[in-house]
Amino acid sequence: MSDSEYVKVFAGNLIDSENVIQNLEEAGIEPIVKNTSLGINAALATDYQDLREIYVHETEVAQATSIIEGTFPKAN
Repeated sequence: MSDSEYVKVFAGNLIDSENVIQNLEEAGIEPIVKNTSLGINAALATDYQDLREIYVHETEVAQATSIIEGTFPKAN
Protein backbone atom coordinates (compact mmCIF):
# COMPACT_ATOMS: atom_id res chain seq x y z
CA MET A 1 0.00 0.00 0.00
CA SER A 2 1.08 3.51 -0.76
CA ASP A 3 1.39 6.24 1.86
CA SER A 4 -0.78 8.39 -0.39
CA GLU A 5 -3.71 6.08 0.36
CA TYR A 6 -3.74 7.33 3.96
CA VAL A 7 -4.96 10.69 5.22
CA LYS A 8 -4.16 12.40 8.52
CA VAL A 9 -7.41 12.83 10.44
CA PHE A 10 -6.15 13.80 13.89
CA ALA A 11 -3.12 15.12 15.74
CA GLY A 12 -3.03 15.44 19.49
CA ASN A 13 -1.56 14.42 22.80
CA LEU A 14 -1.26 10.88 24.10
CA ILE A 15 -4.53 10.83 26.04
CA ASP A 16 -6.69 12.35 23.30
CA SER A 17 -5.14 10.17 20.62
CA GLU A 18 -5.74 7.01 22.67
CA ASN A 19 -9.43 7.95 22.91
CA VAL A 20 -9.59 8.49 19.15
CA ILE A 21 -7.77 5.22 18.41
CA GLN A 22 -10.11 3.25 20.67
CA ASN A 23 -13.22 4.78 19.08
CA LEU A 24 -11.94 4.17 15.56
CA GLU A 25 -11.05 0.55 16.33
CA GLU A 26 -14.49 -0.04 17.89
CA ALA A 27 -15.98 1.13 14.58
CA GLY A 28 -13.81 -1.31 12.63
CA ILE A 29 -11.29 1.26 11.39
CA GLU A 30 -7.62 0.37 11.79
CA PRO A 31 -5.72 3.64 12.24
CA ILE A 32 -2.04 4.18 11.56
CA VAL A 33 -0.40 6.07 14.43
CA LYS A 34 2.74 8.14 14.03
CA ASN A 35 4.57 9.52 17.05
CA THR A 36 6.09 12.84 16.09
CA SER A 37 9.32 14.27 17.39
CA LEU A 38 9.86 17.98 17.09
CA GLY A 39 13.57 17.76 17.76
CA ILE A 40 13.22 20.34 20.52
CA ASN A 41 14.75 20.00 23.96
CA ALA A 42 12.17 18.30 26.19
CA ALA A 43 12.68 20.93 28.88
CA LEU A 44 11.47 23.57 26.44
CA ALA A 45 8.55 21.67 24.94
CA THR A 46 7.15 19.20 27.42
CA ASP A 47 3.61 19.65 26.09
CA TYR A 48 4.69 18.37 22.67
CA GLN A 49 6.65 15.28 23.63
CA ASP A 50 3.78 12.87 23.07
CA LEU A 51 2.20 14.43 19.99
CA ARG A 52 0.71 11.76 17.76
CA GLU A 53 -0.74 11.85 14.28
CA ILE A 54 -3.50 9.43 13.30
CA TYR A 55 -4.03 8.37 9.70
CA VAL A 56 -6.80 6.30 8.14
CA HIS A 57 -7.31 4.84 4.68
CA GLU A 58 -8.74 7.38 2.27
CA THR A 59 -11.96 5.36 1.92
CA GLU A 60 -12.60 5.72 5.67
CA VAL A 61 -11.95 9.44 6.10
CA ALA A 62 -15.62 10.52 6.29
CA GLN A 63 -16.50 7.86 8.86
CA ALA A 64 -13.34 8.57 10.90
CA THR A 65 -14.00 12.31 10.88
CA SER A 66 -17.51 11.75 12.17
CA ILE A 67 -16.19 9.51 14.96
CA ILE A 68 -13.53 12.06 15.94
CA GLU A 69 -16.10 14.86 16.04
CA GLY A 70 -18.21 12.67 18.35
CA THR A 71 -15.19 12.04 20.56
CA PHE A 72 -14.70 15.77 21.13
CA PRO A 73 -18.14 17.42 20.98
CA LYS A 74 -18.09 21.19 20.71
CA ALA A 75 -19.28 23.15 23.72
CA ASN A 76 -22.40 25.24 23.17
